[in-house]
Order: sequence, then C-alpha cells, then structure tokens
Amino acid sequence: MLIFFLIDSFDIPGLAISVVQDKTGYGVSDIDISQLVSEDTLFLAGSTTKAFTAAAISLLVDDNQNYPNIQWDTPVHSIIPNDFSMIDPWYTDHVTLTDILSFYLIAQVYLVMTANLTPQEIVQRIRHLPLTAEIRTRFQYGNLMYIVATHILEIVTGQSLQSLFIDKYGHL
Repeated sequence: MLIFFLIDSFDIPGLAISVVQDKTGYGVSDIDISQLVSEDTLFLAGSTTKAFTAAAISLLVDDNQNYPNIQWDTPVHSIIPNDFSMIDPWYTDHVTLTDILSFYLIAQVYLVMTANLTPQEIVQRIRHLPLTAEIRTRFQYGNLMYIVATHILEIVTGQSLQSLFIDKYGHL
C-alpha cells in the first residue's frame, strides 16, 4: 500500500522493487510469462552503477601509495592525456575528477551515444562536443562523464570496469 501511495503522491509513472531475503526472491521477473524471481535472477543495475564508479574512483584517491597522482583535484587530462580533450583547451587543462563526477560538466551527447563504442572511443569523441553550460555553474544529470570515469578506472587499474567491480564489491 505504501508503494501505491508514493506512486500516486509523487506522480511516479512506474517503479520496480526487488526484495531478497535468505536467497529468496519475491515477485516476478517477467510479467508476461509470470517468471518468478529467484536467487539467480539478474536485474539491470542502470544508473546505480554511478555510485559504484564514484566509489571506485575514491578508492584510487585514497590509495596514495599506489596512485599518488590521483586526487580529487587532479586534471583528467593528466591521467588520460591521449584520450581526454575538450573543445576548449582551458577545459581540457582544468577539468578534474570532482568535475566529472559531480554533474556540473556536461557536453552535448547526440554524437557520442548513438553507436556501440568502447569507453575509450567515447572519451576520444568528447573533444568535438560543445558544452551545454559553463563548468561548475549548472547541475545537469548525464552519463557521459561517468564514461570518462570508467575509462580512467580501466586505464589506471588495468582492469575492465566489470572485473574491478567484482574485485572491489563482489558479485552484486
């Protein structure tokens, strides 16, 4: 009943909830065929991976022994100089890890998100995209800069994001 109250109160168009207790799932994973949820049911993680990505970056920042040159104010270009550039050279030199994780730096994405590209290929295309606002002036939710963070993690650790997540967080 609480769920329906929240949906009605906040005009939420749809909602999915997963409840797991003692390896038992509840509900169905496919409403068309009434497939029951089990401990082996896979769910799309969607944007929840942004929190894990930011946390993984924070582990690099915290690990001064292995990653002394990675801090919150480190320019992204200094970490991945062959891949990260922006349309304005000032931005190329000054965009930091904090900037890419805070949603205060967004470029137009119509060109980038239309193909099945690797994180590196997407990052390399950012140099052609205009910004939608001045840096650090307006909150704009988006995925593009988290793809930059993904690429940083993969380059710095030598692992795919999936392998890194499994190593750091286990199977989620």
